[in-house]
Formats: sequence, structure tokens, C-alpha cells
Amino acid sequence: MKRLVVGVAALAAMVLAASGEAAGYHGGCGWGHGTFGAGAFGGSGCGPSYQAVTTYQQVARTVYTMQAVTTEQEVTEVFTTPVTQTVTQNVVTYQNQVRNVTATQTVLQPVMQTQTRQVAVVVPKTTVVQQSYVVCVPVTKVINQTYQVCVPVTKVINQTYQVLVPTTKVVNQNVTVTVPRYKQVVQNVPTVVYKTVPVVTTQQVCSYTYQPVVSAPSIGCGASPCGSVCGGCGFGGFASACAPTVSYQAVPVVQSVPVTSYQSVAETVMQQVTATVLEYETQVQQQAVTVVENVLQTQTQPVTVVENTIQTRTQPVTVVDNTYQTQTQNVPVTTYETQIQNQSYQVCVMQPVQQNYTYQVVETVPVTTQQQVQVVTYQTGTRQVRRPVVSYQCVPQVITETVPVTQLVPVAAPAPMPAPCAPAFGGVAAPAPCCY
Repeated sequence: MKRLVVGVAALAAMVLAASGEAAGYHGGCGWGHGTFGAGAFGGSGCGPSYQAVTTYQQVARTVYTMQAVTTEQEVTEVFTTPVTQTVTQNVVTYQNQVRNVTATQTVLQPVMQTQTRQVAVVVPKTTVVQQSYVVCVPVTKVINQTYQVCVPVTKVINQTYQVLVPTTKVVNQNVTVTVPRYKQVVQNVPTVVYKTVPVVTTQQVCSYTYQPVVSAPSIGCGASPCGSVCGGCGFGGFASACAPTVSYQAVPVVQSVPVTSYQSVAETVMQQVTATVLEYETQVQQQAVTVVENVLQTQTQPVTVVENTIQTRTQPVTVVDNTYQTQTQNVPVTTYETQIQNQSYQVCVMQPVQQNYTYQVVETVPVTTQQQVQVVTYQTGTRQVRRPVVSYQCVPQVITETVPVTQLVPVAAPAPMPAPCAPAFGGVAAPAPCCY
């Protein structure tokens, strides 16, 4: 709120200062002829003027923020405990029972009966009728028929025709010829060179060393080491066959041995090679060419021509004319008449008959039995527990802000000049002298 009041006061001071400077006055004279002068609110004297100066000050401000605070509180908690009990309950089950029921029903049975019925029958009837008909009778006669014949006549005539006669002559013509030329060119050719590079690898080598193995003496010559069976005793009072035996056994030993192998590595090297290049050059040459020209000539030769002449001839022709005659003959005609006759038929008639029949009815019968059932009930209890509770507190915090402060500072007025005052409100001149 304090910051808002200071800002409104500074804005009002700046508006008043701007209005005074726009009017172009620095002193007070009459009504409305100065800015913050002694004569700004009436009077004829010249007073000091004021200027608004804005400065920035550091102001402490208290801000309140909400902060969450977590505390542990003792809370009464309600809980339930399941309790299982065995209870004897009556269980009703339903079983199906079948019983026989006798009923009477009416059944229609087919029975064959002989019945007489009137039937309309179509009976054929044949009569002889005299019928007239027209017959076409052919009549043959000979007549003279005139016809035209095309007769060929051969004659010889002279026919003129034109023939192309070839004439040969020699003509000089310009011919474009491609001439090959060879020249030596130095080119850079990539060449692959293989270098032998030593490569050292470690390999496992298995070697065998011979180690002595001492075996125990075998007693096979009686109870004593030097029995009578083995003969006399050897060195030290023992027989030679009873002495310990020394043998040698090959034991494998694996060692890592560096092995140097050589590997070929390809390397591309640019070499200068002189190559022979074939180029073709185009040249224009003159050469004699034999040209054949055709000359048109007119020739005459005798030609045999066949012309056709039309002649009229007459020959006898046999012609058949048809003559129509009326003839009569007797023709049998069959007609059909409808008659009513009585005929007997076997008819199937359905007669009702009472019959007894037995059917089964299924009924549901309730059966009550007692069973042991596990029933779960819940008991409610309370207990005191500590739970974390979050609450919010309003915490004050002091911050520092930079606030503009506007003050009115008096400014010395310039020397007065003798000049008439401008008209005041309503066109009435203000008293002189005035300060500008």
C-alpha cells in the first residue's frame, strides 16, 4: 500500500511538471501562468519554481509465505479382525423323482372305404368327311432362249515403253578418312606390392619329461623276502628278485612359446609407366569414284493383245411350268365329347379312436440336510498409532526492494523581462510585470 501511494504521488508531480513546460512558463503570474510558482494560485508577485526529482531508495518489505511442516501425531485407528467359526446350518437341496402317469388320448386311424363318385370323361368319336385341296401339277415345255457370249479376238499392236539405261562415269569426291597415330604418354599406374611383415604370436607347446618311478618289491617267493625258493640272498641279505624296481614315466609339460611368423601385407604404390596411346585424326582426301547414272530412253516393240467381242446366240431350253388343280378325298375326322359316368374309388378315411398311454413325469422334491459351514465374522477394535501430519504455517520473510521516490526541489527563477502578460481566463489581462 505504501508503494502504491508513493507511485501515485510521483505520477501526479510528473503530469503537472509536463503541463507547465508545455505552456512555456517558468514563473508564477496570474491564473495558470506558471508551474508550482507563487502566482500559480493567484497573485501578481513572482515566486520560485519547483522541479520534480526522482531518486531510488532501498525499502524493506515483509512477505508472508506458506511452508509445509510435517509432525507426528497420535491418531486413533479403527481396524477389523476376521474370526472364523464352524456353524451347523440346514442346507436344502432339490432332487428329481420320476413317476408314471396314465392318460387317455384320441388317435385318428386311416380306414379304406369304397365310394361311388361322378366323373366327367372325354369320349372320342370318329366320322368321315369329304375334303377338297389344291395340288400343284408340273408341265414341261421347250422354248428358245437368247443369251450373250464373250468371244476373244487376238491381234498384234506396236507398244511404246521407256527404259532406264545405266551409264558409268568417274567423278572426284571428297572423302573423310580417319588416320591412326601412336604417341608415348607417361601415366601413373597404381601397383599392389606385397611386403613380408614378421608377426610374433604365443602358442602352447606340449613337451614330455621323464621322471623316475620307484615300485614296491613284490614278494612271491615264500614267506620271507629271501626264501629258499628264490635262491640265495643277494646284496644286503635280500634276494635280487625282492629288490625295489625303478621305472621312468613320460610326464606332459605345457609351455607358452613365442612363435614368429611372416605375413604378406598388400600396399598400393603409384608407379610411372610409359604407355603407347592410339589416337585417331580426321583428314579430308580426294579420290576418284565410279558413279552410275540412269538415262531414260523410249523403245517400241510388237505386243499381242486379246480383245473380247460380245455376240448374241439362241438355244432351245426345257422349262417346267406349275399348274394348280383342285382335288377331293374322304378324310376320317376324330372329335371328342364329354360324358358323365359313375365310378367307384377306394378312399382313405381317418376315424377317431380312444387309446390309453403312460408317460413319465419328473418332479423336484426338496431334501433338508445339516452341514458344517465355515463362517467368517469381523471384530472391530481401536488402537493408538503415530502418523505423519502435514500442516502449513504462515512464515514472515523480510525482503529489500528498490522504490522510486519523487521530491519537489525549488529552482531559481530567471531575471524578469518587461513584457505584458498574456490574457488570463475570460480574456482579462493580468497585472504587470510578469516573470517568464
